[in-house]
Amino acid sequence: MPTPIAQHAYLSLATKKRNGQWVWTPIWFAQVASGALVAFSAGNAGKVKRLRNFSDIQVKACTVSGKALGAATAATARLTVAPDECAEAYRALHEKYGWQMKALDFVSRLSGNFHRRQVLVIDGHSPDAMPTPIAQHAYLSLATKKRNGQWVWTPIWFAQVASGALVAFSAGNAGKVKRLRNFSDIQVKACTVSGKALGAATAATARLTVAPDECAEAYRALHEKYGWQMKALDFVSRLSGNFHRRQVLVIDGAS
Repeated sequence: MPTPIAQHAYLSLATKKRNGQWVWTPIWFAQVASGALVAFSAGNAGKVKRLRNFSDIQVKACTVSGKALGAATAATARLTVAPDECAEAYRALHEKYGWQMKALDFVSRLSGNFHRRQVLVIDGHSPDAMPTPIAQHAYLSLATKKRNGQWVWTPIWFAQVASGALVAFSAGNAGKVKRLRNFSDIQVKACTVSGKALGAATAATARLTVAPDECAEAYRALHEKYGWQMKALDFVSRLSGNFHRRQVLVIDGAS
């Protein structure tokens, strides 16, 4: 099973300078079959240059902006150009980040930087002592109930607000929104971007809101969590005229 740290969305990586100072950088990462964590970087990035000098690193789970979500753990990292290792790394990254990784690859190929990338392999990280809180996962699988009692599961983006509730958004005419108008009972579980479960389901309740304060707080939390990805999605949604048709969801009782 993946270790808890591998179930986080982002990793903060600290590489060491010659003067002994640590430089922290938030990165995308995934876990491969051996248990190692893998990542990639521009070949001329500072962290790559520092790794050529020192293999000792520190890692900790973080948000997209680098805000720490746990304590730092000592580990080691190495650079690899081995075809098998690179292929496995990209498969794991694509499975974790889905269309976001595809979009980044597309831009990287257009700019001519794809083949200049450097793959990193991180070994020796210690698993978190406690299970990852659901709010710190990257994605949530949401089950809404049909009139016949069947559950329909959908992977969604979500965030946590100050009250402890989870918030999300959806197209206003989506099936899950229609089902929530009939039944507030739901189930949730952490998942990958494709909906693959990362834990057991938890019963909860959800409601739809149009309250300006709640919607504003929800979008602030989502932007803090997903950063440029949320901005890009908002931009496309505004262009298509669908932004103001969105529906904000508030999920209570999810542990």
